[in-house]
Parts: sequence; C-alpha cells; structure tokens
Amino acid sequence: MIHSQPLQDDCLLVAAEKQKTWNCDAISDPMLQGECWFQRAEHSQDASFCPKAGPFAEDCALHVLSSGFARWVRS
Repeated sequence: MIHSQPLQDDCLLVAAEKQKTWNCDAISDPMLQGECWFQRAEHSQDASFCPKAGPFAEDCALHVLSSGFARWVRS
C-alpha cells in the first residue's frame, strides 16, 4: 500500500490511463481528479464526463466536442 497521498493519486491516475479503470473518484487531489475525468471524456469521446473535470471542465467540453465536430466535417 502506498502511504503518501500524492503518490497514491499519481498511481491511480496512471492506472486510469493505462488500464482504463477510470476510478477517478478515488483520486483526492482535485487537479489530478479533474485530469482523470478529462482523459476519460477524451478517450470515450463522451462530453458528459466533462462537468466532473473540475478546473478543466470547460476545456474538456471544448476539446471533446471540437474533435467530434472535426471527425464529422471530414466525413
């Protein structure tokens, strides 16, 4: 068990990225938790996760929706 909370949060974020576990609520640091939700929205192309991205919510929505729009325009 990792006893350092910052290291534990880093580990949970890496696990979310690599294993697609997306246990974002387990991350206590608000910035890392927001990053986790942003990445989940990005990987799934589902902007409904963006409100959970905290400080990154607006950027998340713009990113996910604009990348979806770009795919639509190319087709």
